Amino acid sequence: MRRGKCDRSIRKILKPTVDALKKTDDRLSKILSKTRDLTRKCAKAINLIHNRRYALAKVRIEDVRRGLQRIKQYDCMFMEKYLSSVEQEYTEASVLLSLVTGGPLPLPDELEVSYPAYMNGLADTVGELRREMLDALISGDLDKAEWMFDLMSCLYEVLSEIKLSSAVLPGFKGKVDVARRQVENARSELFFAKLTDQRRTR
Repeated sequence: MRRGKCDRSIRKILKPTVDALKKTDDRLSKILSKTRDLTRKCAKAINLIHNRRYALAKVRIEDVRRGLQRIKQYDCMFMEKYLSSVEQEYTEASVLLSLVTGGPLPLPDELEVSYPAYMNGLADTVGELRREMLDALISGDLDKAEWMFDLMSCLYEVLSEIKLSSAVLPGFKGKVDVARRQVENARSELFFAKLTDQRRTR
């Protein structure tokens, strides 16, 4: 086959494949834009929780849930990779809201997220619970600070017992290591706050 005919022949053969990949690329671009928007909403929801605006945080989290459902209707390869990050953030916001308001721990099937995203989101929640503890200490609410510490240390303890390969839970080990440091720092912070309180009340 001569060069000119060869080029035309290969292009003709590859055209359906390239066209299909272009469509996938276009879908992924739209999905990426939507997931970025949902991630921002999750961050806003977490800030609302820390500011005790629970009702508005719940509305934002519900918006994210509906957004995820719409995205999942796309028929697109590689989509799981793009969804993982926002599902983690959604899990983190949902779990934090439920725990700080005295609710049960939401399950992954209830949230409709993948198991790896759920586990990573749980690990990230430890840091947000520490922030709640610190806010309680600043406001002088030692009882709430102890409650938040108990939640974060309990969550960390359970997560630290899970030993799975990074192929099954990518990024999880690193997040648990971060959670361990958060618990260690929180323990010291709570100890010194109690010590200061005892000296003040003598």
